[in-house]
Amino acid sequence: MLGRACELGAQVHHQQQTRRKKKSKSLALIARQPLVAGVKAKEPTLRKIAADGEAIGLGPAVSHHLRPHILARADELAAIA
Repeated sequence: MLGRACELGAQVHHQQQTRRKKKSKSLALIARQPLVAGVKAKEPTLRKIAADGEAIGLGPAVSHHLRPHILARADELAAIA
């Protein structure tokens, strides 16, 4: 999915450059590494929410229900390369 975001950013950048006849500021390309780093930085927060759901105001049943899904998303973020 991140690769696709970078790909679409490159397409938009190319279209923008093609349409402009004079030099002016253009949108920056989406660089994969900073994007991956930013997304992966959310993993610890998800794990903390899963662990401390009740302490941050989730009801016990809601916290118990959401915990596996939150941890699954955290695992997906950890696996992004």
